[in-house]
Amino acid sequence: MKHTKGPWKVHSHSNIDKEQWLTILNGAFDITHNGASNPAIVACSKYSAMTPEENLANAHIMSASPEMYKLLKTREWVLLNGPDYAGTCLSCLAYEHDGHQSDCEYVKAIKKAEGKLKD
Repeated sequence: MKHTKGPWKVHSHSNIDKEQWLTILNGAFDITHNGASNPAIVACSKYSAMTPEENLANAHIMSASPEMYKLLKTREWVLLNGPDYAGTCLSCLAYEHDGHQSDCEYVKAIKKAEGKLKD
């Protein structure tokens, strides 16, 4: 999957017109105000139909996306019964050697993050 690597961070700032913005940035960059290219991953005005608190909460969820995706990918199968037993999916309770159930919410979340599942 090719997305901007994390960590991402939330940055609150004002533009030249004093409009308030929330921007999600790649942690390796910072926002520029001198006309240079903006390394923003997502930017939204605080003057939207949502409350400022809801905008900020959404920004924090989005900024945590790379870490959450990595955690999902590395915790697909859990060894509940020790290393001598097959891993188990905590969502559909299938064993690793059998594969996930067709309606597994874990698989749906991964596919959605990877753009392989239509909303």
